[in-house]
Amino acid sequence: MTKSFTADTFRAELTKAMPGYQWTVHRAPKDAVQLRATGIKTSGFNRISTLCVDRTTARGFPWYSARCAGFGTRAPFLGEYSDGTLLRTLSGLQRYFEQKANTYAAHARQIKSARPGAEDEKL
Repeated sequence: MTKSFTADTFRAELTKAMPGYQWTVHRAPKDAVQLRATGIKTSGFNRISTLCVDRTTARGFPWYSARCAGFGTRAPFLGEYSDGTLLRTLSGLQRYFEQKANTYAAHARQIKSARPGAEDEKL
């Protein structure tokens, strides 16, 4: 019989992986197969990022899902990624946002290059 994964263990795992966020692990029944945590990153009194992570155990194996929202407490989620380990999940979510940033930057460059006199503007 394996030792159950507790909220304290989950918080320690999250803090080790993402120490820049303040983590809250939400209450779950003792026999729960899913744990949910919310991490927030602030600047002064402003919330600049919210990261929600779910850990589900199925057939003895963990599965992580992470969602990220932007500025403010009511900001919509911008992306989601799931994988079998916490670090791969967070890396996948980061890669997703980097790909989106590259896509938008490429479109902005194409529009800028088509406008007369726009070469002098900063992007």
